[in-house]
Amino acid sequence: MDMLRMAQEAGLAVLLEGRIGQQEYSSVSGSKDALLRFAQAIRVAMVQELALRARLRLRNLSSQSRWRSKHKRAGNGPARKSEEWLRCSQRQRLDCDDQPKSA
Repeated sequence: MDMLRMAQEAGLAVLLEGRIGQQEYSSVSGSKDALLRFAQAIRVAMVQELALRARLRLRNLSSQSRWRSKHKRAGNGPARKSEEWLRCSQRQRLDCDDQPKSA
């Protein structure tokens, strides 16, 4: 968000008064109406930025839940395999693929 550009677009006068190294010093002046337009532009920019962050966070969460549910439905996740192995050992079945057969 370029504050000086937003101030100029709102009708404020932005003057570059000095520069020391990389640091720039400016003054801004204008009418009360221009200041109110600038404040409104800042609010709009913040709302847009927050909405974008929320959409990205939601998209990230939904893709993670799709990945989890895909593995849960397919039954090929590591948790599913360990659950099957535990069930087999609890039933004392020796014909499971993951459990070694004893003689």
